[in-house]
Amino acid sequence: QSLAPAEQKQKEEEEEEEEEGEGTKKKPIRWLCVRLSKVSMDCSKDKLPSLFRVFAAIVAKVDTGVVEPYLPLLLRPLVRYASDEASEDTDHGSAAREVLSFLQGHLDHRVYINAMSAVEESTRKKRKMRKEKQALLS
Repeated sequence: QSLAPAEQKQKEEEEEEEEEGEGTKKKPIRWLCVRLSKVSMDCSKDKLPSLFRVFAAIVAKVDTGVVEPYLPLLLRPLVRYASDEASEDTDHGSAAREVLSFLQGHLDHRVYINAMSAVEESTRKKRKMRKEKQALLS
């Protein structure tokens, strides 16, 4: 049975929308993690403890299998502020350490170690690239 061209086009568009909807079902958590990670770079220091608690809430409430691929996005700002000597005695530094310790206890040991090693590797690569760029400029 042949459909009119307009009806066929509309049916194809509906099928495409359904397929796109299926493909983006898991993307909101990714978007949220990326967005919160970027916000942590630009927000004021007094808002960081609240943001870090949101990180902890996401990990606590969302299934580990769903959030596991995005853990490095959440851990990167936590590690940065927890290890920063300048923020050692500040609210955001202590909040970062508190959330890291919560995550270590809440997550499976293997999952936590893998995510932390990914963050450390990424940090090493970025430092190496900065040093190489600086060496080329001088």
